[in-house]
Formats: sequence, C-alpha cells, structure tokens
Amino acid sequence: MTVLLLTITIVVMAMINSLGDSMAEIFLARVGQMLSYNLRTALYKHLQRLSLAFHDQRRTGDILTRITGDVDEVEDFVIGSLSDIVGSLLILAGTLAVLFYTSWQIALLALVIVPMMAVVSNYFSKRIKKAAKTQRACEGELASASQEMLASIRVIQTYSRGDYELNRFAEHNQKNMAAAFRLAVLQARFSWVVSVSQSLATSGTVWLCLWLLDYGAITIGTLVFFTRLIEKMFKPTRKIIKEWNTIAKVYASVERIGELLDRKPTVSDSPNALPAPVFRGHIQFHKVDFFYPANSDLSGDNTVRHQERQALTDVNFAVAPGDVMALVGHTGAGKSTIIQLLPRLYDPTSGRVLIDGADIRNFTLESLRDQISVVLQETTLFTGSVADNIAYGRTDATREDIIQAAIQANAHGFIEKLPNGYDTVLGERGASLSGGQKQRIAIARAFIRNTPILILDEPTTGLDAESAELVLLALRLLMRGKTTIIISHDFKLVRHADNIVVLKEGKIKQTGTHRQLLEQDGIYANLYIKQFGEIKSAEEEGDNSLYDLLQSPEFRHRWSTIGTAFDGDVMQSYLQNVMVGAANAQYRIVRCKPGKASFLAEEGCVLRYSLQLEHAESKERQAALVLARIFATAEEAEIYVRQRLNPLVAQMRGRPEIVPFAHPVAFIDDLNMAVSVFPIDGELPALIASTDHQQMTEFFQKALGDDGDMPM
Repeated sequence: MTVLLLTITIVVMAMINSLGDSMAEIFLARVGQMLSYNLRTALYKHLQRLSLAFHDQRRTGDILTRITGDVDEVEDFVIGSLSDIVGSLLILAGTLAVLFYTSWQIALLALVIVPMMAVVSNYFSKRIKKAAKTQRACEGELASASQEMLASIRVIQTYSRGDYELNRFAEHNQKNMAAAFRLAVLQARFSWVVSVSQSLATSGTVWLCLWLLDYGAITIGTLVFFTRLIEKMFKPTRKIIKEWNTIAKVYASVERIGELLDRKPTVSDSPNALPAPVFRGHIQFHKVDFFYPANSDLSGDNTVRHQERQALTDVNFAVAPGDVMALVGHTGAGKSTIIQLLPRLYDPTSGRVLIDGADIRNFTLESLRDQISVVLQETTLFTGSVADNIAYGRTDATREDIIQAAIQANAHGFIEKLPNGYDTVLGERGASLSGGQKQRIAIARAFIRNTPILILDEPTTGLDAESAELVLLALRLLMRGKTTIIISHDFKLVRHADNIVVLKEGKIKQTGTHRQLLEQDGIYANLYIKQFGEIKSAEEEGDNSLYDLLQSPEFRHRWSTIGTAFDGDVMQSYLQNVMVGAANAQYRIVRCKPGKASFLAEEGCVLRYSLQLEHAESKERQAALVLARIFATAEEAEIYVRQRLNPLVAQMRGRPEIVPFAHPVAFIDDLNMAVSVFPIDGELPALIASTDHQQMTEFFQKALGDDGDMPM
C-alpha cells in the first residue's frame, strides 16, 4: 500500500511539474508573440509616418532587418531565455539561503565571486552589445544587397553581370561572417573567464572547508554537502552568465528598434492643423527655397550618404484652377522637388506653398493628400487583383466605378483579356504586365480618385510609341477640369500646357506657352531642337482635334463604329449617300473633315463634320456643318432621328443651309449614327430660330419697339 501511494505521489508530482512547465511555456510564448506583434505593428505604422527624407537616406534591407530579425531576437529572448533566467535565479536564491543557514562563513566566501563576475560581465557585455549591433547592421547590408539584386534581376541577366553582383554579395557576406565570428569569439572568451572564475571560487570554498575539517569545525559529511551545494549554486550561475550574452545581443536589437521608433517625422501636422476644404485648385509657390537635408544621425552603416544640397532657389509661380502647368529642364533642375513639396512629402526650407490662398501647412496631411492624385514614371502595383490595384485610390469604389475608370484609362480592353479579368491576381510589382499596361492601371487609379489636383511625373517615359499614345489619350481625359502639374520631356504632352516653367539648377529661367518659348532662344527651344532637329510650326506639329479620347480603343470597344466616324473619306461617302443623295445629284461633297468631338457619359458620342459642297454646273462651293451623334445601338439612333430630329425639319424650310441636302436629317444604320445639318440639333431645338436672321430681326424689333426702347 505504501509503495502504491508513493508511486501515485511521484506520478502526480511529475504531472503537476510537467503541467506547470507547459503552462509557463505557453504563457511566455504568448507574451513573446504579442510583444513581437505589437513591436512590428508599431514599427510599420511609424515607418509610414516618417518623412520622405528618412526613407531617401535608408537602405530597404536594413529597415526590413529591424522589422523582422531584430524583433525576432526580442521574441526569442522572451520565449527561450527569460524562463531560464527566472528559474536559475530562483534556484540560486534557494541555494544561497541553505548555505547561509548552514554556514554563513562559507556562504560569504562563495559570494566573493559575485563582484568579480559583475566586473567581468560589465566589461564583456559592452563589447558583446557593440559587436552584436555591428553584426545586425551587416545583416542589414546583406539584406539590402539581396533585395537590390532581386529588384534588378532583369538588368543583371540582360547585362550578364551575375558574377559582378555575386562578388558584391560575397563582399557583404564576408563582412557579415567576420562580424558574426568576432561576436562568437567575444562570447567564447566571456564563457572561459566565467568558467575560470567559478573554478577559483569552488577551489577556495573547498580549501576553507578542508581547513575547517582539520580543526574539527565540520565533519566529512558536511564537507561533501557544501561541495555539492556549491556545485549546485554555480550551475544556475553559469546559465545566467550564458544568457547574459543573449541579453547583450537582445539589447543591441532593442536599441536598433528604438532608433526607429524614436525618430521623429520632419513633416507632420501642426498643432492647429484643420481638415482641408474641397480645393478649387489654385496653386501658388511663393519665394520657395529648399535644401535637401544632410544624413540623419540614425546609427549604423546603412545610410545612403548625402550632404546638404540646395535644390530650389526663390521659386515663384501660380497655376489657376483647371489649368495645366508643365515643368521642363535638365536632370537635377528641381522639377521633382517641386512636385514633392505640393503633397508635403517635404516642407520648403523657406517660403510658402499655397492652395486656394492658404498655406498647405495649415491643413492636415491626410486631408491635403486626399485631394491630390499622382501618376509616376515608376508605376507601383501591389500584390492583389487588378480591381484591388485600381480601387487602391478609393476604398469605397464599386465594381462599376472600377470598370468605368479602366475604360477612361484605356485599360479595359487588355484587362478583359487577362485570365480572370479584373479578378486576375498580379504578381509582385505587376511583373506580368507591360510598362504601358501598368501605367494605364495607375492612370485608372487616378481616375477613380477624381481629385481636383493632379501630378504627372514623366508618365510616358520608357514606353513604346503605341503604349505612349494610349497613355496620352487617357491623360488628356484625366486632366480635364483638374489643376495639373506635369514633368515630362515628351513635347506631345507638354506643348498643350497653359503655362510652361523652365528650370535650371533650381531656378526658374523661362515661363510661357509652348509657342512663346520656341520663339525665344533659350533652354526650352534647345531641348526641342535636340528632340526634333528643328523648330516646327504649329501647322507642322499637327491639329490636335483628332487626337482625342474618342479615338481610344476603350471607346471603340463600347462604340464599335467610332473608328469609322473619324475617317473623313469614309464619312464623305456615307454623308453623300444618305444626306445629299441621288435625288439632288447636282451637289457633291468634295471635302469632309471631322472636327470637334465630345463624349456624353449617358448619351453617346457627339461629333461635327465640316463639309465643302460643290455645285455640278456652277462649280461654286458652299460650306456646311453636320452634327452627328453615335449611339450604343442602331435602334437608339433610329428612335432619336424619328422623335427628336424629324420634327425640326419643317422649321428649316427655305433656309439656305439645307439647299444642297435632299435629307437634312438622316440615320446611318451601319454606324448607329444620327446626322443632321446645323442648326438642327435634337438637344437644342431653339437653335434653329436663334440662327435665323429674319426671325431674330423681327423678334428684337418687337422686343425693343420702333424707337429702340424696351417696352415696359
């Protein structure tokens, strides 16, 4: 019975002990994981708040190492080392209590090692912490080199620079290995000194016990007991000393994490900042100077070295609401700096940036940036679906909003051809798409935001001719009604700006329109000549009326006949047949020029055709204007002719405008198009009367009276 009870007791005690260990392990694991979760979240949030000046100076790999590796060091310490330290301290305290109870003299001798170990630990911990911090910085360099290689793999493979990059990586790897070895040597030396110190303390204690034994102060049993107790005491001591190395390494990681969290953003909301009102879009730079700051004091070897550099000097300009301003100049002239000041990625060193007359520093950053859209040369796409990438600019966007934005950006066609359409998941950086496709998704993102201010930074650079034209078509629609600042070397985009600012070395050298600047012998004209060889006239540069959104493939997708509508020769034949007709063969259309075109979201496309008609006998020519409206279906076009245009024909009887036309109103089935001779307009029926000279003369005579006075 006694044996059974003893067995049960042992089993129960073992279970309780095991359960306690498991509960402690679970608790510490939970604490460690929560700590790492909170640290990573805090770092991620803080990094997004840090100003662009910080990110421009830091290497990505080093930042990633702090978020991942350094936080992992802290988590591993809490989960793996903290319990060992606490347990060892409890065992050490219990052993010392027994020693003092048994013989305070021997206990004091055993404790002589404590101040000695404190000095040794302090000496080595400083050096271990410094070595650990250096090694973590080397890991950051290694991560940066790896990240740079992966991001540039196409260039590396194209230029066969694999061996060169391998040598660069090997250099960083060698530094990391050397730093890790130095750390390991320091830890080994520390452990050796600890072992020697413990041996000396143990020897001293045994010597004292033997001396006491000679004098009969203790027995042999007591000597053995003390020796075993001393060994028992030094076992947790060695464990604590071993973990001291870990503490030094963790402290280095904690310092690296703290350096990030303690870093203050140089651009932040002022204490009195208010939400910005809806902007009209009047932008003004007033006496703006800007210096790029020198390197920050963030420690480590992963800072991209810069000296303070003046980028802008006394910059003054204004952009009216809805106007387009282009920034032109050589590389380093200060163009990119200007567009970074507008959304407050940086703040000017002196001077002010104003929107609608108010200093932008008076507004909260979020409310300011919510009203600015940016299309960059380097398109950033995120891992996720195409729809998610387009909707990135607006969280409440519906599926219909996304598709409409893609249509406007000339992206709908290629998106529908993707394996899963808008639900196709893009790889990292949208690697599966061409440069032009990625740029059009970025433009769709700007469409869906629909902000009053738009920034375009080299949006067509690096694209082939076809992709660049599609992007230009989309940008023309995107810029309508928005205050736009453009950086571009593409004169097809720049020449239509309301004002062009030419920069050199951070100073404004020229301002004016495209034609005005070409007439001056300056930087702008020289850049133009370098691109085209000579200065072309406005006529040689071409009429932009046809270079309109309605030529876009996306609108052709929706209105399949739009391409034909812009072909003057084909439309000349159509209009000859359906409007002039065989019944009036004495007139012939000799010229048909498509003119102004516009898109009405719910009603279709509206175009104008300038005609020249020639009389068969007299050879006299008569000009005419034909209005055309394209519908989604032929049925809609036919209904429009029957209900909206035909009733107006009677009002045109006797008018010279319709003399050459057998049918002033007609329907072109093939093109889903309704056509009418101006001024017959289904949307403006009063236009007929208002363009009739005789009717308007009679009207004003009645209205003003015979003596010219308005009747009361």
